[in-house]
Amino acid sequence: MGRIPLRFNEMKRHFSLTAGIALGRPGMGPNASLGTWLRNEFIFDTGTTTTSIAEEVAERLGVDVEKLALVDVGGVTGVAKRPFLPEVDIWFLGDDFQGVRLSGVVVLRILREKRREQKSGVRQERIVRLPALNLLGLDAVEALGARVTFDFKKKAGWIEL
Repeated sequence: MGRIPLRFNEMKRHFSLTAGIALGRPGMGPNASLGTWLRNEFIFDTGTTTTSIAEEVAERLGVDVEKLALVDVGGVTGVAKRPFLPEVDIWFLGDDFQGVRLSGVVVLRILREKRREQKSGVRQERIVRLPALNLLGLDAVEALGARVTFDFKKKAGWIEL
């Protein structure tokens, strides 16, 4: 049985892993994208059913995010419309390479926030860009047919195939 290790970030208190992501090729399995993926860091999110990628990652894959269909995405703060990128392959880099095809991923936009500051008596306004995260959802683990184990005493975790 193979294992995909999860790394624990002590400061941020989350597990993450490095995985490859590629655009799925219609009518073909994930092996068609073998070796064409982009390596990215994903935070493992047990609270989401759909994997999400940052807008920047979608753009690096050559996707025009503005042209993607919008879907309703629910969370603890409510429901919002987000771009949806269909047919995506995720490659797990553990004991063996293991690729899965997801029906799609949600694209999280870079948040732009206006901040007003007063410096030396001068009022300034600036735009701050808040980066989006890559979140590995339970859809990817389900597609693998795997189980997840967390050992908080040892601060270790893994996806078992």
